Amino acid sequence: MKPRIFSELILTALCAAPAEFHVSPGGDDANACTRDKPFATPARAQQAARAAAGKEPVTVWLRGGTYALPSPLVFTPADLGTPDAPVVGQAFAGESPVLSGGLKLDLEWEPHRDGILKARVPAGLISDQLFVNGRRQIMARYRNYEASVRPYGGYAAEAFGAERAAWWTDPAGGYIHAMHSAHWGGYHYRITGRNEKGEITYEGGWQNNRQMGMHGQHRHVENIFEELDAPGSISAKAHAADTSSSSATCSTPCARPATTAASTRGAAIGTGG
Repeated sequence: MKPRIFSELILTALCAAPAEFHVSPGGDDANACTRDKPFATPARAQQAARAAAGKEPVTVWLRGGTYALPSPLVFTPADLGTPDAPVVGQAFAGESPVLSGGLKLDLEWEPHRDGILKARVPAGLISDQLFVNGRRQIMARYRNYEASVRPYGGYAAEAFGAERAAWWTDPAGGYIHAMHSAHWGGYHYRITGRNEKGEITYEGGWQNNRQMGMHGQHRHVENIFEELDAPGSISAKAHAADTSSSSATCSTPCARPATTAASTRGAAIGTGG
């Protein structure tokens, strides 16, 4: 108990105004958490706010900019304070902070073949979206995306048929998206491989409580390397033979800076008491 009390006293001493905590992407977590010397991360502000929670009203001010979170920011009852001394987090006046679950990637793209570029991404990266200069790239898919086509921007009855899939070297890790047979919502599946008959195997489809099967026409697949034939589209996959690495491949033009992968973990999570 003594070390905990000591740490809380340090947090209080660091802050000139313990009821207000300022955070800015250009700050430093070793700062005094004031307006002029803000923290850098929401997680550090959360730690400080928890130490003061329930003792007096607390406000966490977030300055404008993007906060890239390496892990989800989890809120629990410990972050609420009390009715008389609540903890409030809000944007600084006139500014727009963004909590991002994305990871900025410094990728080195190199030629692969047929106008395709490739790059190695951090081991264990789990993502189904890639943004280049703030623009989301389309996953390699069949059929190719056309904004004017509904649904899905393109569809095909044979999207994952045995004949189509026969030339896919390793379909595992791809996705199937399909409308409900009566257009009552849709289904989403992760491709697990193929069986001895050459048929695609998959898991999922739990998103719809009307289990009546996929629509016969309105379906498509994505994240299939062999379908990487549209400029700006991507394919991302972990290497089965080397679990310590993953790679992304991209049809040109894609070799540009400011590449961000969106995390599937989420940015902020709230839990009940």
